[in-house]
Amino acid sequence: MEQLSKVRGKLFISMLLGILVWVLIAIIGDLNKTLDALKQFQWWVLIPILLCTFTNYVIRFLRQHYYLKVVGGGAEKITPLESAIVSFGSMSMAVTPGKLGEVLKSFLIQRLNGTPIMVTAPIVVAERFNDGLAMLVLSCTGFFVFDNDIFRLAMLLVFLGSLALFLLVQWRWLANKLLMALGRIGFLSKRIHHLQTFYDSSYRLFKPQVLVIALLMSIVGWLGECFAFYLVMLGLGQKADFDLLLACVFIMAAASLAGTLSFLPGGLGVADGSIGGLLALLVKGVTGGVAAAATFLIRLCTLWFGVLLGIAILFIFRERFQKPQNKQNESPETPSALEAL
Repeated sequence: MEQLSKVRGKLFISMLLGILVWVLIAIIGDLNKTLDALKQFQWWVLIPILLCTFTNYVIRFLRQHYYLKVVGGGAEKITPLESAIVSFGSMSMAVTPGKLGEVLKSFLIQRLNGTPIMVTAPIVVAERFNDGLAMLVLSCTGFFVFDNDIFRLAMLLVFLGSLALFLLVQWRWLANKLLMALGRIGFLSKRIHHLQTFYDSSYRLFKPQVLVIALLMSIVGWLGECFAFYLVMLGLGQKADFDLLLACVFIMAAASLAGTLSFLPGGLGVADGSIGGLLALLVKGVTGGVAAAATFLIRLCTLWFGVLLGIAILFIFRERFQKPQNKQNESPETPSALEAL
């Protein structure tokens, strides 16, 4: 697909940045000690680590399929198989700035049955919102392992920001007033119906009962990746105990949240640096080399595993998206939405 080819260059650049980040972390952690730690790693542990990560991907697919039923507008007609292809395929865009490339899933859904992009685009926002809340909840384990006033303030600010977004979306009177004001702006007046469609879907996705169900799914999914990080530490020779598990949950959640809020591609640099830095700070006996090795392994088994899996899925099922199934509903904003990435 022509639109997909336009993001390949940016994806390649993000991969190069990821490699550069790994090299820098390895050098900072002492390259020789990092390589020694990797040599001592129990590589068979990669199997349960990847299973934990894959479990999170499956839960993300289930959450997305639930969201498609909620927004309606034709999206509810997507089959579970098609929904799975879209969910897994969109992970190839996880290293785009702020994960904005995941709007690709809206484009793919449109290709499948003509559902307008503005109907399903709010799903990406809702997913990021729920992921952020889930990471915030899991980060609260930090109160047991990381007693710091700055940490408390950061958690409070993220919570208040999330609450403000929820109240804005659910306060229909205020939202409609804002839409009316935007409609008076020249270049937006002809597109206000797209914004109205976007808001209507957002309102459904942020209803309290929908939010609670999706949040629970997000917490379970992210716990899978946190446990995968715990397994990485065990594979590097750390002693299994509950304190280490709590520390791993906090570090993975807090680092992922920091990476998301940075709006950098895949949180590159921010998430990686947070993982390594918090490990060295909070876990006794972890050297710079072990911290660098752990960062490399967990990012390989989470972020980059998802990206490569997404690319493979899109390649295998590429023929399904060659031509729109429903040209009548094809939205004119499709090319520009992807070109903006």
